[in-house]
Amino acid sequence: ALLPLGFSTASATLTFYADATSGSAGWILGISCLNPNSAATAAPNFITATQTAPVSTTADGLVTVSFPSVIRNGTNGCAAGSLVSYSITRSSTDHLSGVVYLVGITWSGAV
Repeated sequence: ALLPLGFSTASATLTFYADATSGSAGWILGISCLNPNSAATAAPNFITATQTAPVSTTADGLVTVSFPSVIRNGTNGCAAGSLVSYSITRSSTDHLSGVVYLVGITWSGAV
């Protein structure tokens, strides 16, 4: 995603589901920004945010978890015109049995 002129923050929402009907899924969202005129790096410097959300009490029920203001202007190279890359991993805070499926990520705010 390319950050537009005049942006201040952007938030992300992950949508997921799980086989389990109890417990919580922990997620780590990493954000890195790159100036389009710079060389990409194989190991970007990600800033991370961690959130946990309970799974649905219905097997395979959709759940969302929000990461408010995860991108901020002037943080970690993020500025208008920057390219945003992200990583999504599971956190060690959850202990779900079964599989968790990430359906997608929705951005609000700048991207």
